[in-house]
Parts: sequence; structure tokens; C-alpha cells
Amino acid sequence: MEGTIRVEGDTVVNQISYKKVFFKGDFSLEALVGLVRENADEGKLWFWNNLDNQEALVMDLNLAPGDTFPVANTSDCWDGDSGGPIIQVAEVYSLESKKVISMDCWHGGSFIGGDSLKFIEGAGPNATLFLQNKNLDYEIAGIGYRLCRILREDTLAFPLFSDVDFCGIPTDVQEIHGVEGFSIFPNPAGSSVALFHFMPLSKPVSWRLYDGFGRKVREKTLEAGDSRAEVSLVGLAGGIYYYLFEKEGTAISSGKLLVVE
Repeated sequence: MEGTIRVEGDTVVNQISYKKVFFKGDFSLEALVGLVRENADEGKLWFWNNLDNQEALVMDLNLAPGDTFPVANTSDCWDGDSGGPIIQVAEVYSLESKKVISMDCWHGGSFIGGDSLKFIEGAGPNATLFLQNKNLDYEIAGIGYRLCRILREDTLAFPLFSDVDFCGIPTDVQEIHGVEGFSIFPNPAGSSVALFHFMPLSKPVSWRLYDGFGRKVREKTLEAGDSRAEVSLVGLAGGIYYYLFEKEGTAISSGKLLVVE
């Protein structure tokens, strides 16, 4: 079975701002199933489903090997009447320069790959949000949907530079440096970066820059007839960013940009 989670909009509960979470399964209409919020600085994510009376922590990137984390709903770790297991961090490693916390427990059963529960920087829990909450309908929570694609503004946001997604399905966006003659300079960059094309463009091309959490931090449009554009990086923290060139909604070039302060 497949399902799609869509996050949009804002709502305030107890003076805290949340995003609305919508779910649509194979044979169901899209429905509002809860709220989500994050603290990107702390690497934490909370989900509040429609049937619980409080939010639940569903991701924590500050965990270390040996630390424990309570989970309400993992079918291969289910602990009967206790409301769910206390699972342990088995490993911490990097994936595409992003932190991954891997637990010692599978989620969702081998029918979705038998993957261990993971928290992935810039992506979220690989068991989606639902598996770690009580009282949500079995059709959603009990199945344990495996995370495949992360889209932001209809663009694959993570894995950023892979030709397959988390489920091994070919993606629509690949790392294609230099296609159609695009380049950026300098790289590493300081206060600004220049976008180049080897000849004047026949159609507009958009350029977007994303941080490690997939948040868009800069954008620029090269209009028809342009071959160069300057983008200010003032105010950005030093680190690795990810850029994407698009023409008529199709990714045509991408890469990494190192910003130095």
C-alpha cells in the first residue's frame, strides 16, 4: 500500500505554531490527521494526531548510541499493554553529510523492507510520523508506512543527490552538474555568488539555494537573454548548502555550495 503525507498551512495551539498534516491512502480521500512542529536548532520534531490529547516527540537528533527513546507503535517492537516499547540507539552515522540516528528495532514488518527505525536530518523519521503515536486509526498507524520521497515545492528535497529514493524507486531529480552549461563561482563563496550560463538564455531559469534542513534560503531568476546573475549570501551561516537550477519546472542542474563566513 502507498500513502501520501502533505504538510501545509499554519495553526496555533496553546500559543505554539504548527503545520497541518494531511494523509491520503490508496483508496481514501485526503484527510487532516494532525499537526506537526519542529525545532531545527535542536533537531527535534513533534506530531500531534487528531485523537491524542497532547503532542508526541517523534524525532530527536541529539541522541547518542545507547540512549533510549519511547515509541508507541512499532509492530515488530510492540510491547503489549505497556503502550509501546523503549528502544535503543544502535548507531549514529552520516548520509549525504546529514546525521542519521539508527535504532535497534525494525518498524512496520518485513513487508516494507524490515528497515530499522531511523531519524534522518533534513528528512524526518523513516517510519513517517504516525508509527510513533497512539490512538490513530490502525489503517494509518498500524501499517507503518515507510518513507520514500521528501518533496518541497514539488522538488525532491532528500535524498538530495541520488537517482533513487529511500524505497529504491527512481527519482525525478539527479545530480547533473554542468548540464546546459550552468556554473556558479566562486565555490567556496563568501558574501556573494555568481550564476553563469555559457550563452544568453532562450527561456527563464530559476535558481534556488537550500540549507541542510531543506529550507529555501535564496532564490534568483535568470530571465531570457541573461547569461549571468549575482546573488547575495550576506546573513547566511557558514556551511554546506544545496542549489538547483530549474527550467519550466524541470531540474536541469544541481550541486553543493560551501559558504564561508
